[in-house]
Amino acid sequence: MGQQNLTFNHNGTIRDYILYEPANRLANAPLVFVLHGYTGSAQGIMGYSEMNAQADTNGFVVCYPQGAGDNFGTPHWNAHLTISNVDDIGFLTDLAAHLQTTYNLNPDHTFSCGFSNGGFMSYTLACEKPDVFKAIASVAGTMSGRDWANCNPSHPIPIMQIHGTADGTVPYNGGMPTAGGWGGAPGIESVVQSWKARNSCASTDTVVLSARSTANFHRNGIDDNEVWFFPIQTWGHTWPSAWAASSTGVTAAKEIWDFFNLVVARSSTALDDLVDEQSIRIFPNPTSGTVTVELADDKPLPYQLFNLHGQFMAEGMTYGQEMTLDLGEYPVGLYVLQVNGRGGKVWKK
Repeated sequence: MGQQNLTFNHNGTIRDYILYEPANRLANAPLVFVLHGYTGSAQGIMGYSEMNAQADTNGFVVCYPQGAGDNFGTPHWNAHLTISNVDDIGFLTDLAAHLQTTYNLNPDHTFSCGFSNGGFMSYTLACEKPDVFKAIASVAGTMSGRDWANCNPSHPIPIMQIHGTADGTVPYNGGMPTAGGWGGAPGIESVVQSWKARNSCASTDTVVLSARSTANFHRNGIDDNEVWFFPIQTWGHTWPSAWAASSTGVTAAKEIWDFFNLVVARSSTALDDLVDEQSIRIFPNPTSGTVTVELADDKPLPYQLFNLHGQFMAEGMTYGQEMTLDLGEYPVGLYVLQVNGRGGKVWKK
């Protein structure tokens, strides 16, 4: 448990990575790759991303791989760029398989996110390896020119983007230089719309987070896929950490895990044997806070709340044929409410 500095032999090349296992890690836990930016390091993004804190709260495992040198010796990720011949698609895919097997991590709950060049690389993985990385998130990154022109994933994949409108390195409105293979994609809004179309998202919810930011949730897509977009006004080329949340309205690590957790909830079968949806009615569902539960019996009955892994979360007694339950303090995801041994699924959004 805790932090390990490890190496992986990929086709004869020794690559470094950091693995973080929280003390409360789950069996068959989710695996989240966090990719640093151009010139960056695994150690650096582990520090500023705040993803370890999310792992501590939610029980998933984090991998921070180290990018290899490009043609100039600069740490990078080869997101179909022309400055490198490094096979980062193969490295990250093979490393994911190694970690899944070695540490009992869930291949259906493996994800990638990254900052800047790490965001570029996450998009490359979405285009090339959606069978391995089940959802991706980009912070201040975009698609490389080649990915934009040629991306053809084998199936739709959930996508999340966080971007500042004042980003001078990866401009919000596009215009990345084409030298090195970086540029060629349009503005960030067009990139998000392209993934919304790929996923055939049928509805959009927009939530104001602060005076500087909104959250755009494109929902009801193929396989229930969603595309989330967080534009931050007057924000530059910086990862939005908790220290800036009062200003930006966004804590990137939390929003990213909430997004990945939707995929975990969608594919989970851990709670199936707890569910008997004919016995109670729960609404509104999904909810961001309080739900009302209508019961067939008006006598006092015990209830329990479980998370998507079947872990006990809360308990109490019902009184009458209707009760309310506040889920506001719980993370986004799927829960089961059981009343006297019977129950139904509740989505916290």
